[in-house]
Amino acid sequence: MGLIALLMVAAPASAGVSWCRSDPIIMVDGQVANILVSKDANHKAKITGATLLVVEVPSGSDYRLIDMDNGFGFGYQITFVENSNLVSKNGFVEVRVKVMVPADDSSLPVRVELQPQGKVKSFNKVGSANEWFATGTARL
Repeated sequence: MGLIALLMVAAPASAGVSWCRSDPIIMVDGQVANILVSKDANHKAKITGATLLVVEVPSGSDYRLIDMDNGFGFGYQITFVENSNLVSKNGFVEVRVKVMVPADDSSLPVRVELQPQGKVKSFNKVGSANEWFATGTARL
């Protein structure tokens, strides 16, 4: 997958953490969503490699990566996986996102958020660098 350097955005502060985020955009069965991966901008840890994303989609879905930024300078390694337990019907689609951000310090706070475009609700989870964690099942 080619990498496209687009932008790095500073997100609002939350609980004393200033989040620096990057985001790929996906489409699943016609539903578009941003996957926002954020790290504490004030933490001294350095990112050491590509952000790893696993996007679980319903079996038989039409899915694709629409766009992505430079992923904290190292890009992304994105894998789509079909999951027969997820559903796509009646204008919604279930999606689950897992993320792992490699860094030189595992205490670096990392957040992943799945934000369906055009909808207020988002699905997020905070974890730490060098560990896999997921948004849970989201409806786009």
